[in-house]
Amino acid sequence: VDMVAHDRRVRARVRAGSGGDVVSRMVDALAPVDPELLETDWTAVPALVRRIVSQRSLVVLLTAIDSPGSARALLQVLPQLTRTHHVLVAAVVDPGLAERAADRSGRAAVYRAAAAERALLDVARVEA
Repeated sequence: VDMVAHDRRVRARVRAGSGGDVVSRMVDALAPVDPELLETDWTAVPALVRRIVSQRSLVVLLTAIDSPGSARALLQVLPQLTRTHHVLVAAVVDPGLAERAADRSGRAAVYRAAAAERALLDVARVEA
């Protein structure tokens, strides 16, 4: 198992090795990684994967897909990856969106509900 955390640069890396300590090495590598508010450079991912693996592999891309616009770059590079590898895209979604979308208890809540509805619609469009 190899693991890479990448946005515009490689932020963490764990190389395959023998032994059962891969999970603890991943935890150690990811612990100092702080989130940054920037868009992932998906165009760099196919070359990064090619440098790591030479045979057909399962490539798992874990991302936050916040809008169709942010997913466009990912969708454009998927064919380069799926030609050689099995690719699984896993996206995280704010679990409180549905609750905020249903709250109409006041003026501020209505604005939050509208923003949450927009986010849920964007996620649904990306999933399709």
